[in-house]
Amino acid sequence: MRKLIVLLLFMPLTLSLFGNKQYYKLLRRAEQCVIDEKLDSSLYYYQQALTKYNYPFVKDIMAAACVAHYANDTATMYSHIKTMMKRGVVTYELGYFLKHRPDDKELLKIVNSLQEYKEYYLKSIDKAVADKFIEIDISNAVLIHNRILVMRKRKEYKTRKDLDRSVDVDKFIKYVNNFGFPDEKRTGLGGFPMINSVDFAKLLNKEYTDVTNRIENGREGEKYAYIESFFRHGLFDYSCRRGCKIFSDIDIKRYPDLDNLLLNKITDLNFNPSYYIEYLQNSSNVDYIYRPTSKLMKKYRGNMTKVIEKVNIKEINQKRAEVFMRTVEKDIALYKAIAELEGVNYKKYFSRKNFISSAFVRSLI
Repeated sequence: MRKLIVLLLFMPLTLSLFGNKQYYKLLRRAEQCVIDEKLDSSLYYYQQALTKYNYPFVKDIMAAACVAHYANDTATMYSHIKTMMKRGVVTYELGYFLKHRPDDKELLKIVNSLQEYKEYYLKSIDKAVADKFIEIDISNAVLIHNRILVMRKRKEYKTRKDLDRSVDVDKFIKYVNNFGFPDEKRTGLGGFPMINSVDFAKLLNKEYTDVTNRIENGREGEKYAYIESFFRHGLFDYSCRRGCKIFSDIDIKRYPDLDNLLLNKITDLNFNPSYYIEYLQNSSNVDYIYRPTSKLMKKYRGNMTKVIEKVNIKEINQKRAEVFMRTVEKDIALYKAIAELEGVNYKKYFSRKNFISSAFVRSLI
């Protein structure tokens, strides 16, 4: 009887996790339809995934909106754009649609209603929790800056990887345990400093010389509202999410507790696996051939035949599959399919500047 009770209690969790994995499977089907030039079918699978799982990631909503644009399904495109604006996407991040549809009066009408959607967005997020996690971003910015100064004086500083242990991972995990994970639906899309992190830390040190001490001791201090003026909004960079800047400053695999936490949040649909892969690639010696940040893609200037020859592609695809990501070959096929729709050579996307210029590529890959 006791075993039966335990099994019944465990079943809803198991079914939930299995069901969440279906979200990623539906996305992969939608992407395959883009490759196969079946845009209406792609929209169908996007709609299935987004509506069934309550629109977990704005990045995926953007991808669906881009597909709708090329399918000329304006009703679906407008709907997705409105949803994105309710989730905190701002005008310049919708520039892709404005550029391709300059005479679309309905689109302009929606975009010009930004203030209305912004108010909805601000009411939808948990500002108190968001403020808690921005404390981590601030304290780590100061820690990293101070650590750089010390290491440079000792002539120990070479790259940002040397800073790995100056970031307080334990504090992030503690905050997650106390306040929950800062996923984008709960704490918003956030933003990142318009000035570089070292200058940002200097500013913080100058204005708040005891900021780390106050945060660690939980004292009531000044509010950090002024800091917002130094932040630029970012839809595609997960480092801008509250508390998540630390992921770009560390090798996640060196912190098993954090690694397991993020893997669980991928399954829970709280953390996008594409960001996980990118962080691993940027901070470790493993090249996942992901985006133009891949060292091999840079080295061979987008010659994917040469890139694939230099790696164990089977092993990389296996690692990608563990977090529900596409194979490298599917990435290449998507690059080509999007390039066909945009009327460019797909190798254009292998430079960081051109990659960033296409919201369609950035949302899908």
